[in-house]
Amino acid sequence: MNVKLDKRRFQRVNLSGDLAIFLDYGCYYKGFVGDVSYDGFRVTFPSIASQLIFWPNLSLFFSATIWRIRKFRIVILTSVVSDNDNTGDLSNRTKKSCLVSAYPRWRSVIDNNLEIGFKIPESSVSWQSFVRQKMFETQ
Repeated sequence: MNVKLDKRRFQRVNLSGDLAIFLDYGCYYKGFVGDVSYDGFRVTFPSIASQLIFWPNLSLFFSATIWRIRKFRIVILTSVVSDNDNTGDLSNRTKKSCLVSAYPRWRSVIDNNLEIGFKIPESSVSWQSFVRQKMFETQ
């Protein structure tokens, strides 16, 4: 399947209530997905102190030469509106998950919350479909 990207590629969709669960490197930690775009997404972790439990050597994990080349498998848990729902009622939403492979590209610390931006390879058709669904829901 060949997917063409248009000018909306750099459009970001803000999400609330979606979770990101990391599956690699002994890191079974949950973060909150802040927004998504065709080329990536942002995850906010609620407490930096709790990271040490899941990433024992945090300084090595975030060293400038290593952390950007790590590829993570991440499951994003979301709820989607069913196709026949016109009301937007939350009770009509169904749970859906999207498994992606992503590379961390930036990080910041704001108010004791760790934010990490992840980049998705362009060849990820399932991710592009996921973002299209989210864009459709927000219109």
